[in-house]
Amino acid sequence: MRHIRLTSGLIFFWAFFALSFAQSLPREVRTKILESVVQIIPWDDTNRQLVPWSGSGTIISPEGYILTNFHVVGDVDTRQYFEWQAIYITRPEAPDQEPQFSYWARYINGDASTDLAIIKIEQFTDESPIPDSLSFQAMPVGDSNTLLPGDLITVVGYPGISGSTITFTAGLMSGWVGEDFESGGKQWIKTDAKIARGNSGGAAFNERGELIGVPTAGISLLEDELYEEQLYVRPISLAWALIGPNVPTVVRADPSPVNRTAVSNAGTAQPSGSYGAITLGSSISGAIANKTGEETFVFHSYTVEVPAGLEQLTISVDGGGRDVDMAVKAGSEILDYNDVDYLDDSTATSASYTYNNPSAGTIYIDVVNLLEQPINYTVSVTATGTNVPSTIVANTTASSTIGTIQIGGSASGSLAGISEAVSYHTYILDVPSGTPRITISMNADMDLDLAVKFGSEISSYNDQDNGGDWTYRDNSLSNSAQFVIDNPQAGRWYIDVFNTLEPAVIGSYKLDIK
Repeated sequence: MRHIRLTSGLIFFWAFFALSFAQSLPREVRTKILESVVQIIPWDDTNRQLVPWSGSGTIISPEGYILTNFHVVGDVDTRQYFEWQAIYITRPEAPDQEPQFSYWARYINGDASTDLAIIKIEQFTDESPIPDSLSFQAMPVGDSNTLLPGDLITVVGYPGISGSTITFTAGLMSGWVGEDFESGGKQWIKTDAKIARGNSGGAAFNERGELIGVPTAGISLLEDELYEEQLYVRPISLAWALIGPNVPTVVRADPSPVNRTAVSNAGTAQPSGSYGAITLGSSISGAIANKTGEETFVFHSYTVEVPAGLEQLTISVDGGGRDVDMAVKAGSEILDYNDVDYLDDSTATSASYTYNNPSAGTIYIDVVNLLEQPINYTVSVTATGTNVPSTIVANTTASSTIGTIQIGGSASGSLAGISEAVSYHTYILDVPSGTPRITISMNADMDLDLAVKFGSEISSYNDQDNGGDWTYRDNSLSNSAQFVIDNPQAGRWYIDVFNTLEPAVIGSYKLDIK
């Protein structure tokens, strides 16, 4: 029998000092950070005044969405939050001055169990609305899963000690640790970068200036006159369950370029490189930079995973009225356009190629721009056959294993609350090797929850320090959840939609895998 006890379970201690060293981020990046990392002071509407503490946050979208800690804008134990927060921003031309009260932000959503929250700038200080035309400086969101112990980290925020100005500190990514601060896992990033109370909710950047975590906690220990401390950052990978369904436009870090002998210097807007995976039956739109200087072309690469049993698979690209070209190859990455299954380098504004009875594996797709002008394009993948991902309908309401779901597939079902502990539907997902990213999304008509685990079936949804048995979990008070998993481990994953509500309360949901 599965069991559940949903508790926030986080104990927050604030750290004081850490040995730090810095390899400075580029000046232009630090200038953007000054505008993007903000100070947050919640408004207590009951007492009609600002609260007597502050925290930090980072703008992650041009629309003014801010990622921060839940405990900055609320109480993790009661899960209560303040509706409005005062936002203070540092002027880049005056980093020596205190931040200025600039906007009001409203609470959007949060997860007390991971201590993360999303708020959005919606008003000027006089409470007049922010016009849609106003764009905020936002920092790119990176991939925390690529961090390696020894990588440099820069922590930015408003610690409230040594003055009230914005503060940069630097240190190492010291290692990973699980939810209980002791076991293995990637629920916390250990660092020796200095983190103080007001840094909570602020930013941790990698060496490229990409947001890879949220400074959250520290543990201090004094035993036998020996003082020890460890400082912790929530990895950005745990924030995607909040960011995905709540922030429509996220500034993502540029993907790493793919090395190709035929390409010298790529364009700067959307340069040559790998831009992710396309699932069967779906499309991806993008804008590819024009060739410049001595470049011959600029390319965007995609992959598609092909299951066994397909009768036909068609890959198409449309250039929106401009000349667009395409290369396709099954089984290995494209290194030479003379060694591909299909190449279109005509002046046509679209191209299409069909595989009959394709072998299971990976197909590589290049969208190519030979022009001196950018191209907006859409690349699509359609298929027919016995293994085309489709929608699973789970008509049962009792706890059960529904069956296998594929990348590109979806499931719909209804789930009733039960008296013993929790009801659940389990889906099995087999992830092929080399898959760059999977996105698991759940949307429901009521508060249902989502858990994911690699390697074996989930046996407990508890907090991990209380016996929890999961890799990712969202049990926030929300009708939706999403996990974006970069470079997922190949093999079998287990996905649970679960219901902790009262008996006879039935919730309907839709689960999508991309």
